[in-house]
Amino acid sequence: MTLWKHQQRGIALATSRPATMLAWRCGYGKTRTAVEILRRREARRTLILCPLSVIPTWGRELALQGIPNVLLASGGVPERAKQAEAAWRMADAVAGQPGPLAVVLNYDAIRSEAMRTWVFSKAWQLLVCDESHRAKSHSGVTSRILYRLGMQIPYKLALTGTPMSHSPMDIFGQFRFLAPQVFGANYFAFRARYAVMGGYLRKQIIGFQNSEELRAKFLSIADLIRDDEGLDLPGELDEERVGELSPAARKVYDSLDKEMIAAVGEGVVTVSNAIGRLLRLQQICGGNVQKDETDGVTEIDTTKRELLMEFLEDVGSDEPVVVFCRFRADLDSVHKAAGPGWSLELSGRRNELAAWQAGGAQVLAVQTQAGGVGVEMTRARYAVFFSLGFSLTDYVQARARLHRPGQNHPVTFVHLIMKNTVDRKVYRALANRQEVIEAIINGYKTKGGDSDVEGPLEEERDLDVPGGGGVACDPRYHL
Repeated sequence: MTLWKHQQRGIALATSRPATMLAWRCGYGKTRTAVEILRRREARRTLILCPLSVIPTWGRELALQGIPNVLLASGGVPERAKQAEAAWRMADAVAGQPGPLAVVLNYDAIRSEAMRTWVFSKAWQLLVCDESHRAKSHSGVTSRILYRLGMQIPYKLALTGTPMSHSPMDIFGQFRFLAPQVFGANYFAFRARYAVMGGYLRKQIIGFQNSEELRAKFLSIADLIRDDEGLDLPGELDEERVGELSPAARKVYDSLDKEMIAAVGEGVVTVSNAIGRLLRLQQICGGNVQKDETDGVTEIDTTKRELLMEFLEDVGSDEPVVVFCRFRADLDSVHKAAGPGWSLELSGRRNELAAWQAGGAQVLAVQTQAGGVGVEMTRARYAVFFSLGFSLTDYVQARARLHRPGQNHPVTFVHLIMKNTVDRKVYRALANRQEVIEAIINGYKTKGGDSDVEGPLEEERDLDVPGGGGVACDPRYHL
């Protein structure tokens, strides 16, 4: 894969000094760049800390570069610590000398005593903190753990698109573990230098000072994407955020899934009668269940909503985002994730598109079919598919609302996927230009259920839809 110009610059910077922050927006290839930095540094042992939802992405990128890795994404924390120790010992046994190993772990896990004890007992060469703004709170547990950890690891890399999402104070916790010599390790001295205090007993931040000095120090180890950069990126980029259903939701899902497997096995499921079953499975992925058409919707899981909240935090509150949904309950979840006053809606029940286009809110929750032909959403360069429909044409049309003439940036499409569910099957079928229902039924016939262990998505993104307006997802074409 050819590296983009800003990636080449980031690699050169990070391989020439002990600490670097790549402060690049989502979609600019931070993960791929970090893996290349890891490879070129020839780090024998690398610890990668990231949000739980992006651990699978790290696994794919590491595997593509042939770097042995262990993904600690599921199971109890003590069990994951044992899994990590087993992988460590196995890597030690390679050719009689320590072999390369990357351990990928989520931030919450390192807060537990069992995992923290294991991590601190090991000699790491490189620490990668993905979405490093998780450490922005100077008094937070994660920030303090990272500071201690950073003191014993020689090379450190921070990745974030929002280094100062709320205020310049956000960078202190990140730089404290990354390069404490830049701003020091005392938050109150940092605050006194760069914040203006006021209010009751002068304990409230009412402004900022010495901004040019702060920026210069920030840029001494941080790399930013300029406004005129990224022009060599493809017009569209795809990303996944993966979550797991709660035990209660998984129980309900598995029960319905087993019914589907049995029905397919008996030959009573056809394309026409499978839709109802699959819709119920999709609803559960969104955290809701509806027994029949006369019952209301009951919420049984909030995982997908939390994935969306996490993404919105990662891109920052100033970045417009479109969220496509299939069900009304999903639209409601989007509004809860965004928070009061931060979202508007385009659906069969509300049309607030014009208000959103005028800057009325950060998030636009869109019922996919309502965001069809003629609707323009180029204010945003990020779109999230909270849930997907079964129509390839609708999927392509939704993407074309952002990726069209008038859009001045590459567009990132984020797919929220619940692990081992119909979410994966629908997304895979759409990406590979298959008839969705037929592909899913065939999957049940050959694999007997939902699994994330399948072949890769096809590389080509030319979704040629009969009657759909042409080659919609190739960067060279627009609808």
